[in-house]
Amino acid sequence: MRCLIVLPVLLIGTMLLPRTAEAGIYSDDLAKCLVARTSDDEKMSLAKWIFSVISAHPGVASIATVDDASREAASRDTAAIFEKLLTESCKEQTTLAMKYEGTAALKASFKVLGEIAMTSLLTEPKVAAESQGFVKFMDEAKLKTVFGEAQAGD
Repeated sequence: MRCLIVLPVLLIGTMLLPRTAEAGIYSDDLAKCLVARTSDDEKMSLAKWIFSVISAHPGVASIATVDDASREAASRDTAAIFEKLLTESCKEQTTLAMKYEGTAALKASFKVLGEIAMTSLLTEPKVAAESQGFVKFMDEAKLKTVFGEAQAGD
């Protein structure tokens, strides 16, 4: 029962925080299985869920509104995906990872899956183009100065 309470917090945190180098062979195997056994549609569902979680932060709420029904649908879809992966598709890898590496294995493995899911968003041409939008507001001369100094030091 404690695992069911800790699991959502662990999975949210692991998919959104920087990856650590603590992964072991069992978490690596679990990560490979999670990525391989998650369809492109499921990866998009996970990306939507991650976006809905992030949009709840007051600092971005004014530019990223997700209504309650959409947030609940994203959570429901994610629960189904996680359940399928952990108890069916990657059951053997999950069991071994938990046995030998504990919850850190889940953290490392789902972090990889989260990164892959977000990559599907970031590689979309419209998103990739928008990600470059800030460049037009940068002072090119200042950047050239810094880059020139950096190259002079080589």
